[in-house]
Amino acid sequence: MKKVFSFFAVLFLVSSLFSQQEKFIIGVDWLNPIAGPPATNFQPLSGNYWDTAKSLGINYAALNIGEQNYNGVQLIRDELTKAADRDIKIFLYTYKINWGTTTGRPRRWMYQTEDNYDFGSHGTGVSVHQPPVNGMPEPHWSQVNVDEQAPNFLRLTTGIHPIGYAAEDLINDNEIPDNFHYDVKIRIRKTVSQGSSSVPVLKVVVINKTNELPQERTIFANELQQNVWKEVNAFRFYKSEIGPFTEDNIEEQEVMYDELGILGVPDFTIVGEVTNTAYEIKVYWYGQVSCDIDYIAIDDNSSNNLHTGIHDNLIATTVNNFKDHPGLGNIKVADEPEYFNFLPVRYMNEKVQSYLNGGYEDKHALSFNNGRISQRYLAQTKMKVHLADVYPIFPSVPEPGTSNYTNSIQDQFQDDLVSPFLLPQIDWSNIFSTPYWFTPQAHSWTVPALREPSAYEIKAMVNLSVCYGAKGIHYFMFSQPKVGNNIDGHTLLDDNLNGPLPRYYDNYGYEKWNILKTLNHKLSNIGNELLKLKWTNGFSIHQAQPICKYITNIESCYLPSSEGMCAIDPTASTYVELGLFKKADESSNPNIEH
Repeated sequence: MKKVFSFFAVLFLVSSLFSQQEKFIIGVDWLNPIAGPPATNFQPLSGNYWDTAKSLGINYAALNIGEQNYNGVQLIRDELTKAADRDIKIFLYTYKINWGTTTGRPRRWMYQTEDNYDFGSHGTGVSVHQPPVNGMPEPHWSQVNVDEQAPNFLRLTTGIHPIGYAAEDLINDNEIPDNFHYDVKIRIRKTVSQGSSSVPVLKVVVINKTNELPQERTIFANELQQNVWKEVNAFRFYKSEIGPFTEDNIEEQEVMYDELGILGVPDFTIVGEVTNTAYEIKVYWYGQVSCDIDYIAIDDNSSNNLHTGIHDNLIATTVNNFKDHPGLGNIKVADEPEYFNFLPVRYMNEKVQSYLNGGYEDKHALSFNNGRISQRYLAQTKMKVHLADVYPIFPSVPEPGTSNYTNSIQDQFQDDLVSPFLLPQIDWSNIFSTPYWFTPQAHSWTVPALREPSAYEIKAMVNLSVCYGAKGIHYFMFSQPKVGNNIDGHTLLDDNLNGPLPRYYDNYGYEKWNILKTLNHKLSNIGNELLKLKWTNGFSIHQAQPICKYITNIESCYLPSSEGMCAIDPTASTYVELGLFKKADESSNPNIEH
């Protein structure tokens, strides 16, 4: 008997009205032949190459080109023209704002002083809070400096609050690595008019917990303006097991080198054993000047350079070189930042946006999220699109045709895609009112180890993401050449160095190119309707049946080869995804669901 099952089911009640929004995104990453951050040896792509890419059904593609080599600016504009001629928008990543080389991978750790939301504690003062974003209960870090109004802060008032430490133990042990220079900054404002240089306001202290060695700086009243927030750079120190040290001539134990063997891709690497000596931050209030404290920040060199404006001209040059071109879609500022990169990414995002103001705001910055901590990522980066990649097909996942494959792949999608990623990603995308673009795994790798998904597994991942509210699909990778001994991946092209040869069949004999091409064109056809729908709920039917007006029960069945009757599957063997949606103009109508 043949088992009949479905990975995707959703009911559309199609409206005759069409959306005025942008298109449903169907994109590919690394359209140019060299994988990784911007290639400085980029060669123009042929018209045939572009036509092959377009035939996959895409309207969006990433290019990675170095501006400073081979007349890069004009070369990029030429490629943007080829894209525009084929109705493709470009996700542009250039040398000038190359995450990892020019700007580094800036790291900023930020800690609140007004309450024990993180892992610190405060003694004196009173916490001032404003309601969370959208009325949702959120961990406190999502409210970090959301705007210049500092919605949460610690208030210290003379005559009311006692003198003493306002905050202690702000750094979590083993969080910030040793052997780097850091700048300690505090965002503060005084709420009275005292201005004498001899009147102390606060003392910021960094202490090595192991040997009790401190470094400190007192901030005086004349350094601050009344009721004006200011981020004060308290001091610079070198963090080590026997530090802190003030010397700037100590060499940091960091190098950039090409670990993966991909041309032009330097990797962030710390030489030697990584240590994270426990340090402590304290903020002492002298009780003489009333003030408010927003946060303490620790910047590494790259982050300090970024936040002091050293890279502003580079960012401005990139934006101004290409913002007027109709082929430009978005500008990439980072790739899969970690939580300590989120605030530097926010800085770059806001800088790009400031240079786009005046008619080009829709060509905003973008960054990949690595699929985790979506709430913190969206809150702290302030990205206008939630672009996330998830790769659930490991070598340990059974291949098509093996015993128990169907149940195994269903469990894999549930446990490593739907529950930990798609569901929280769409929830937080909705809360922050950001479109959700999903990057399914379409490739294999040797490092890190991923097996090639079958065409139908890729199709299932895409359909599941649509079922969970995705407004765009961005395949990674479109081109992944075999480079060195470490990267060897099957993707959507078999040979992208000598010519655009589609990978017509996957490792299992399925028509990879044609199946995905058909899927992409289908998504494009219903894309206008998908853009108008807001995800409200989703059901994995083998776990829970839906509660809605139109569909109250879903079953799958065995279909005997010689009989016309179906034998109903047990609930545990049924795997169908149902996504429920509302349109904005129907959101309060209980009788209309999609």
